[in-house]
Amino acid sequence: HRDLHSFPTRRSSDLFVAHNPNPAIRKYLSFSNSVVSVERTNGNILNGHMELRENVEISLLSSDVQIDGNLVLTGSARLNIFEESSFVIPMGVVEMEQSSSIIIDGSSSLLNQGQLVAPGSLRVPGDSSMSNEGLLEAEHDFNANCFDDMSDGAPLVNSGTFRMGTSASVQSCIDNLQHSGLMQLGGSNVTFNQIQTTEGSTITLAGSSVSVSQDAFQSAGNLGGNGLFSGSFINNGDAVIMANRSEEHTSELQSHV
Repeated sequence: HRDLHSFPTRRSSDLFVAHNPNPAIRKYLSFSNSVVSVERTNGNILNGHMELRENVEISLLSSDVQIDGNLVLTGSARLNIFEESSFVIPMGVVEMEQSSSIIIDGSSSLLNQGQLVAPGSLRVPGDSSMSNEGLLEAEHDFNANCFDDMSDGAPLVNSGTFRMGTSASVQSCIDNLQHSGLMQLGGSNVTFNQIQTTEGSTITLAGSSVSVSQDAFQSAGNLGGNGLFSGSFINNGDAVIMANRSEEHTSELQSHV
């Protein structure tokens, strides 16, 4: 059974909630050729949120959404950003349970400028984009485009802060990271198929294990901490390996080729 509602519209609201607690019947809602704004009116922190809860699926088709507050997905909720759509979170928090998902396809984009608590997986093909300019956090296993049936996924572009495993041990895979901001890796085992860094970028390790499975990691920024690298590592040009040795603390990077 497919319960589907579609709205071509330009609309604004101070709160958007889609909730379906019925596990037997999935509810579907789509916006087509629409501009949707969920606004935080009069500075009220209770407004500006979009909540997708339990057994619901929302699809954006050639539509643009901006929310002033938080995006919350619980249960099996799914957000589809399709057909040249865009979803922008300027300052709120994206909270997702591991069973929920965001799918981006068809030259669409997701831009996080606030705080994104990462889902279990992000699947974004090469004609679309996913970018973090705010704070991206993953405290559970995380997969960004590491799928057997995907060979041309979009890179995860990070110019903000990306934290993984700072409070829990996680197993993660990122197919292609383009990094110009700050990445903090705690108790993480992370595989990068490809990784590019820029001058001024920083990666810090705290008991982390990092594997680079395809092209060599040619570091152009700052790298430091205590961890293990597996694969090819090249410290380019003016790139910096940060080591802080004292009686109380030793920073150590090991590289296995």
